[in-house]
Amino acid sequence: MNMDLELNGTSALVTASSSGLGKASAESLAEEGANVVINGRDEQQLAETVDELDAVGDGHVVGVQGDLTEKADIEQLVECTVEEFGGIDTLVTSAGGPPSGAFMDTDDEDWYEAFDLLVMSAVRTVREAAPHLKESDHGTMTFITSRSVKEAIDSLVLSNSVRMAVIGLEKTLSKELAPEVRSNAVLPGPHETSRIEDLVDQAVERGDYDDYEEGLEDVGRRHPGWAYRRTGRTRGHRRVPLLAEILLHQRRLHPHRGRRRREQSLSRQSPKPNVLNREGSAPRLSPNTAPVRIAKLLGPKRKLVPT
Repeated sequence: MNMDLELNGTSALVTASSSGLGKASAESLAEEGANVVINGRDEQQLAETVDELDAVGDGHVVGVQGDLTEKADIEQLVECTVEEFGGIDTLVTSAGGPPSGAFMDTDDEDWYEAFDLLVMSAVRTVREAAPHLKESDHGTMTFITSRSVKEAIDSLVLSNSVRMAVIGLEKTLSKELAPEVRSNAVLPGPHETSRIEDLVDQAVERGDYDDYEEGLEDVGRRHPGWAYRRTGRTRGHRRVPLLAEILLHQRRLHPHRGRRRREQSLSRQSPKPNVLNREGSAPRLSPNTAPVRIAKLLGPKRKLVPT
């Protein structure tokens, strides 16, 4: 049975979404017909993800290249979202993770880098997006963190500690920005994303396991739900189920939310020079290039119905 989450025509920004749980969140929103801006550092991977999301919904999908540890990149990311879709209704913050390791193996630089990646990326994104979320009929923020904020995970001292600050931020914003903006957090367990693969590989390099499969099996023993998450996996992370629940009532009382923005976007006379048509190609970027949008304005598409 299909459930209409009434997100069609809304605008969403999902950070760190060219892979992993951020990508899964963006896919879920795209399937519901939302216009989605995704973000990543790697140009090729970002373009490939835009192509993948082309097929799953009726909305527009825009890719914005940028580094979430750079303040200017985050400002450009939010600016591009507003320019493309006229505002922001939904914000989903995601980020990579800091390196694994025990406490005595870390130094001050590791802690500062982890804080910049996990906390300041969320702080800066919310700071830029909050005025636009307040203008929405029902702005929503969802912070993807980790179950480690509830139960520490071995050899992840940086993630265990620093992600707690994101939860403190989310709880504070749920009061400060209410009632205009709702704030929630999702605490996923392990999914076999590139992040989990990297952590297992690091454990193998430390000598904790003989090979990758042994490490993965140990994760499975310590996390009972893992076998289910690997079954029939498309990298094991196609959906973040709680995200759908959080967004479920987002438009229930405002069925026309976002429609005017989408109509304005579609009525533009011509695409911007760095916006791609189906026959276009991505602009060539140098390593020092400022964030450049890699966009595709999509025509009507048939939504895929699970069998």
